[in-house]
Amino acid sequence: MKKPHSVTYARLVTAAVLGAVFLAACVRDKTEADAGSVFYRGRDLAGNEIVLLRRPQRIVSLAPSNTEIVFALGAGDSLVGASAYSDYPPGAARLPRVSDLTRANLERVAALAPDLVLAGNKIDSDTLSLLGRMRAAAAVTEGTDFASTYASILAVGAMTGKAAEAEALVKKMRADIQSIADRAEGAPTPLCYYIVSFGSGGDWTAGPGSFIDEMISLAGGQNAGASLGRPWGIFQLEKLVALDPAVIIAGTSSGPLDRLSGEPGYSSLSAVKQGRVAIVDDDLVTRPGPRLAQGLMEIARSVHPEIFGPLPRKPAQGSEP
Repeated sequence: MKKPHSVTYARLVTAAVLGAVFLAACVRDKTEADAGSVFYRGRDLAGNEIVLLRRPQRIVSLAPSNTEIVFALGAGDSLVGASAYSDYPPGAARLPRVSDLTRANLERVAALAPDLVLAGNKIDSDTLSLLGRMRAAAAVTEGTDFASTYASILAVGAMTGKAAEAEALVKKMRADIQSIADRAEGAPTPLCYYIVSFGSGGDWTAGPGSFIDEMISLAGGQNAGASLGRPWGIFQLEKLVALDPAVIIAGTSSGPLDRLSGEPGYSSLSAVKQGRVAIVDDDLVTRPGPRLAQGLMEIARSVHPEIFGPLPRKPAQGSEP
């Protein structure tokens, strides 16, 4: 454990690094601002005003979705750092890691000298405030639903000089998602339950406000977790058994799903007995980025394989191959 004076020293070093970066850019930024040279002016998804004096050349992404968006818009070469979970596309693997989901390593960010930092919606206010002291603009650009994801893509496109590409991407996503919803319209609406975790990990599921809840509805199903009243939460196992959903959907990281047939409560579910347990790619159905339409198709194939075709089998984390 660090001693208090060590923590204080680390904070002083962070402040000094950020102060140096900030002061080194002040003169140039002030001159360009006075001259009226502004590349972008707008607001991020958190309502913060973002001003870019020039097109960003060095971008740091603090959320996997932002990383995917920048690459999808053809601006991947401008990325110089990313979050620990930025694993797609393959080109993201080359990027230095500077953050987890909520906190950034400010010294690493500062050392990369970015002119734009794209933050996630889980970033804490203190980190965002410290990022604001850099020359880089710090924008929150991670969506929480389909509508805000479209807004995120358009905002990143405008900030990076890829507005046309962003508009084309959003147009295609909207069309693909609407096509899936249209095909599911009028079909029976089976009750579905999404397993985030189970057993010793707790019986967590997805409720209203989550992408999964929205996707199940668009795919022509009913979400058993709708009664949660929040995006994520623990579901009472007794209630799940009483509801006996027709379809069980789980992510590749939901746990060893081959053990469901021996798991108390789950073993009695009709979906488990009849093999109606579908495994989807977690990233596709929870990451607010360009691949959401692919995620919706996986959910649609889980809910209505008779319409969309069967979902290709995937190994779940911890399951036997």
